[in-house]
Amino acid sequence: MALGWNAIAESVLVDLEPGQRASLASQLAALGAAISGEWAKDNRVRQIDTAMLSLWGGVMQADFAPDYRMAAVAMIRADVSSLLGNSLAPERVDEQRYAQALGVSLEP
Repeated sequence: MALGWNAIAESVLVDLEPGQRASLASQLAALGAAISGEWAKDNRVRQIDTAMLSLWGGVMQADFAPDYRMAAVAMIRADVSSLLGNSLAPERVDEQRYAQALGVSLEP
């Protein structure tokens, strides 16, 4: 069963130091709002699709090390910003790119 954004965000924050937790919680809230606002648009015009949501959920949960989770959120934030600014092609948001950049396996 797929987890929603709020559940995934809580799993990302679970054991962080208070300062890290507050900072990342704020980033995740803003990121969730940006993603959902774009995803809710008509399929013909949106830059963020359901496959990306699934990928990002998997990316954020691929490794439980705090440094990894922070790096994963930073990469997703950068990609969302680039997608919304039309400087990143949607087809570049793929599993291989994230796995390589973050040094993890995203295979089930």
